Amino acid sequence: MLFQQQHNKGHMLLHSADGIRVEYVDFPVGENIKLERKAGYMIMYFNLKTYQHVLFYNGPQQTYLENQGVEIRGCLVQLTKEVFMNLTLGGNKALKDFVKNAFAGEAWLFQDKPLYLDIAMHSAVQQLIDYRYSDELKEMFYYAKITELLAMQADSLIRSALPKNKYIRNEYDKERIVFARDYLIQHMDLPPSLSELALITGINEFKLKRGFKEVFNNTVFGYLADARLELAKNELMLKQKSASEIAFGLGYSSIQHFSKAFRKKFGVSPTELK
Repeated sequence: MLFQQQHNKGHMLLHSADGIRVEYVDFPVGENIKLERKAGYMIMYFNLKTYQHVLFYNGPQQTYLENQGVEIRGCLVQLTKEVFMNLTLGGNKALKDFVKNAFAGEAWLFQDKPLYLDIAMHSAVQQLIDYRYSDELKEMFYYAKITELLAMQADSLIRSALPKNKYIRNEYDKERIVFARDYLIQHMDLPPSLSELALITGINEFKLKRGFKEVFNNTVFGYLADARLELAKNELMLKQKSASEIAFGLGYSSIQHFSKAFRKKFGVSPTELK
């Protein structure tokens, strides 16, 4: 999806080079926008509102999509078929089949339905948005990060096909688990207990624990810990806040606790990274 025209509000062109275009979109509820889908592009879309991602080939026809006032917030990566093929030369069978179907000329989805962003993928997308290195390194950075995200999307498809859903048996259960994740992210500075989250979510604690692990491949508070640290890393790289400000803003009880958890995950202290 490309914007039909450049908008000053809610749309940012992050990078444009031969065969690659990266955009960040953030339109609030109530703003009607007409989006244009260019023909012949591989499109990676990371929805930061619903924490989902899709990969598809748009097909040979230019199409339009009307946004009827729905909030849009996400990152859009568009690649020509030639660039996509070069980036996925060492990819798995799913990626190679996707390229084969795209070269056949028809619109094609990499997966049957949107898959969920995990913390690592969300962090990689955020790094695309928050690029802070020199212009000389920009193209190399985007090629590397997009290749990483393609590998993550392929892995996400593989994991989605594994036998599971022993505890999540219908769409309502899944919706409740996703709601629980969203609530955690929105209240990571003062998160609820597991029993409180189960009450807020509207499912029992047992199903919340087991269902969360099925959907997000992590425990409830393991996911929260990873989300906090990934967000902290991104904020440290922006160099706009001190380590103490970030730690207390994310709900850590002390800078020592934050530093210990950060070093354990990333191998360096917050001060060393900054």
